[in-house]
Amino acid sequence: MKRCWRIAALAVTAVCCGCSTRLTVGVMSGKWEAGQHQDCIFKADQLYCVAPGVDAMGVRLLARTKEGMPIPRRMMLFSNSVEIIHVFERKRSEDWNDKNAGTETYVVKFSERPIKYSTWDCLKRGGSAAISCALSVKPSEKTMPFFIRKEEEAQMDDVLKAMNMDGLQAKCGKPVSEISDGVSRSLIYTPDSGTPIAFRFATYGSAFLLDSAQSQEKKAANDPLHNDLLLKDPLLKDPLLKDSLHNDPEKIFWWKSAPGRGMREAAQLVKEMPCLKAEQSQELTASARRD
Repeated sequence: MKRCWRIAALAVTAVCCGCSTRLTVGVMSGKWEAGQHQDCIFKADQLYCVAPGVDAMGVRLLARTKEGMPIPRRMMLFSNSVEIIHVFERKRSEDWNDKNAGTETYVVKFSERPIKYSTWDCLKRGGSAAISCALSVKPSEKTMPFFIRKEEEAQMDDVLKAMNMDGLQAKCGKPVSEISDGVSRSLIYTPDSGTPIAFRFATYGSAFLLDSAQSQEKKAANDPLHNDLLLKDPLLKDPLLKDSLHNDPEKIFWWKSAPGRGMREAAQLVKEMPCLKAEQSQELTASARRD
C-alpha cells in the first residue's frame, strides 16, 4: 500500500511540474487596460512590463542578424532585460513623486514558476487573478553568465551617476589637469592607454555630480583615412573647415548619465580605468549566481 502511495505521489509531482503558479507580485508598467497584452520581465517578485512596439524604455528592440534576418522581438527583449529593468528603476528613483512611475501589486497567474530574467506574454484580466502570463523565454545555465555581466555593468553605471569629484579622486587619485567653464568642471586623467579622459561634473543642486566621461583623441593631419574622408565628402571642400577638422580633437564618447544608455559605456570606461571598478561587484556576482 505504501508503495502505491509513493507511486501516486510521484505521478502527481510529475504532472504538476507543468502546473501554473499564482504569485502576488509588484508590477511596473505604463498605461495598461484590461484586455491588453504586455511583455513583462520577472525579477525578485517584480514584473517590469512594456507595451508592444519597436522599443522598450528607450531600448530599441528592432534588429537583424549579420545575414539580414530579423531577430524576434521577444529575443531582443530577453537579451536586453537587465538594461530595461535598469532604466525602469532609474526612472522610479528620479520620478519618485510620479504615481505612474510606481509599483502596483497584483495576483499574477504564471504558466510555470517564474525565474530571474524570464520574459512573459501577459494579459491583464481583472478578477481574482488580475494578470495572466505565458512564458516566452527563460535563462539557462549557459545564458546566466551573460546576465551576471550585465548586472555588473548596470551597477557600474549607477556608481558613475552618483559620483562627485571627491569620490573620483578618492578612487583614482589627483587628475593631471582641470578645466572649468563656470557651470561645469572637468577633471582630466591619463590611463595606461595614454589617451586622456575628461570627467565632466555639472552642477545639480549644491553638488557637482558626474555628467559624462569622454576620451580625448586627436586625428593626425597625415592620417590616410582622415584625408580620404575629407577628399570624398563634398560638404568638406572648404579649406577653413578642413583645417579645423585637422586641428580639433575628435572626442570619442565613453559614458553619459542618461536613462536609456550608459551600461555598455560604463563597462568600457572601467576597462580604461580599473580604479573606477565598484567595490560591490564581487558580492553582486556571487548573489546573482546564488539566485
